[in-house]
Amino acid sequence: MLSYQLLADYNSKLITQLKLDSIYVIGYSDGANTALILAKNRPEKVKKLIISGANYKLNGFTNEGLEECKKVADTTYVKKNLKRWIKHYQSLSDKKWQRYISEIGQMWFKEEYFPKIDLTKIKAKTLVIYGDRDIYSLEHGIEIKNNIPKSQFCVIPNCSHEVFMEKPELFCDLAKTFFSGN
Repeated sequence: MLSYQLLADYNSKLITQLKLDSIYVIGYSDGANTALILAKNRPEKVKKLIISGANYKLNGFTNEGLEECKKVADTTYVKKNLKRWIKHYQSLSDKKWQRYISEIGQMWFKEEYFPKIDLTKIKAKTLVIYGDRDIYSLEHGIEIKNNIPKSQFCVIPNCSHEVFMEKPELFCDLAKTFFSGN
């Protein structure tokens, strides 16, 4: 069953297999949630962390964001409206796309992905980024930032959850500045 913990475990194993001394991590959306768990579990490896659109609990969604994610987690909606995504998924995987949609929905709609106390255990310097129209509330982003020691918070104006696609140059500039600083 797909879970953020499983994804973090895969990443942790990759770090070990590649014999990496330390890493900087960028995680977006589900990848941000995965990165938070990875940073907590591997503090000796994750030195700096940028997360965009992170969430650790269901009620971090805005009402609009929750409704949008419910659509994307519905196989009938996906079959009707996301044909291009289905084709792309099938080109990459021999697994049924319907199973993925079902499991992603189960992962997204848990009350809590991990306990809030886990955020306090993250040692890496962290930059928390949200779009000002993210699917998660800015209050939730501030809550995440306030629970991670050595963290900073950045809101990208005129931007949704898709920060990477909508403001790629700005995001890259922020990442370069953050990773090159002390």
